[in-house]
Amino acid sequence: MENKQISVWTQIMILVKRQFCILKANSKKILMVVLLPIVTAVTVGLVSSKDTFITYEDTQSTLFTMVCVAIWIGLFNSIQEICQERGILKREYMANLKIFAYVTAKFIVQFILCFLQSLVFLGVCTLLMDFPSDSIISGSFFIDMFISLFLLMLASDMLGLFVSAIVKSGDIANIIAPIILIAQLVLSGVLFDLNGFTQKISYITFSKWGMDSLGSIVDLNSLELRIVAQAKDDAARNMLKSIIEREFYDGFEAVPKHIWVTWMILFLFTVLLIAVSSLILRRISKDAR
Repeated sequence: MENKQISVWTQIMILVKRQFCILKANSKKILMVVLLPIVTAVTVGLVSSKDTFITYEDTQSTLFTMVCVAIWIGLFNSIQEICQERGILKREYMANLKIFAYVTAKFIVQFILCFLQSLVFLGVCTLLMDFPSDSIISGSFFIDMFISLFLLMLASDMLGLFVSAIVKSGDIANIIAPIILIAQLVLSGVLFDLNGFTQKISYITFSKWGMDSLGSIVDLNSLELRIVAQAKDDAARNMLKSIIEREFYDGFEAVPKHIWVTWMILFLFTVLLIAVSSLILRRISKDAR
């Protein structure tokens, strides 16, 4: 990085190659990157109910678990990426390394990792669960689910990269990670009914948009409650429907426009976090840590 004539795009290619070489040399990290989506997918598949994608409660629980997994894997991928090489970054930045090149290289590598991990996770889930065949965007349930989980995992990954850009050490990053995860889960709107201030805050959480996206793809609002689905006959089912008041959630509106909006919001979160991380790292030359 000492040649001042080197272009930004050349720097990006060099950094991407270096990142993969570092990853290749770290067998433990490779093992975790590969095993995480497999182990979590097997766990989700084993604990999911046979009524998933049939009843409202079972489907919501499975989708929520998928959202948790995507956020957790994304954070794990990058939460220590920058803080553990801060000294190297500072020296190379002083030698004309472009922050844009550095962050872009990180994004490219993490993009590839999230793409592969999302593919593996969902692929294993399909082996253990009965997925519907059709969907309203691409026509393929697998493809639509994959896009949602990938965008959610990538946004979470960039959140981890942002945290890694501002903290002093990997130990602090590891402390912050579960706090972020808990906040995302609590504000998802699944565990608790959110009103007023908490509802407004939920709009800046990935978990809300991830759940909205998956719930819309599955058409969660159209699924029957478990007690109704388990009724002995149509008469009992109709009676239960008339007795039990069902409140439909607008966030699970199963129309293409709404799903595209959730995807766009997750994508914009990713872009925003990349931009903010780049701005923060431009002050690396003044870093006394």
